[in-house]
Amino acid sequence: FSNRRCKTISELKRVETFSSPDSFSISDLVKFMRKSFSDIHWEIVDLVADEKKVAVSWICSGTHDGEFMGMPATGKKFSFSCMNFYYFNTDGKIVKDVAAQGLIGLLTDIGIFKPPM
Repeated sequence: FSNRRCKTISELKRVETFSSPDSFSISDLVKFMRKSFSDIHWEIVDLVADEKKVAVSWICSGTHDGEFMGMPATGKKFSFSCMNFYYFNTDGKIVKDVAAQGLIGLLTDIGIFKPPM
């Protein structure tokens, strides 16, 4: 994602949508994030795999330089850890993506969320 190759995403995914009422693609999510964080970067920290699934620990970082969730750009830097589990079919395509997001770190770093003292 960091090198802006959204086509790679669709090459890996069989069904390129999240299960939500407003289904959107992973490519849409990356484009959405780039509008708010033009220098967003995803770095793989660790990866473990077997025949049917891959677990990836990664760090997402960048600068809040565009509106995000109604909040104007702050210029603040952020960095948070995430973990995803990708499940594959017999053709080697991702059919399920389970994310354990560290989004609270992003929201805290750019000032949308203030943890209780």
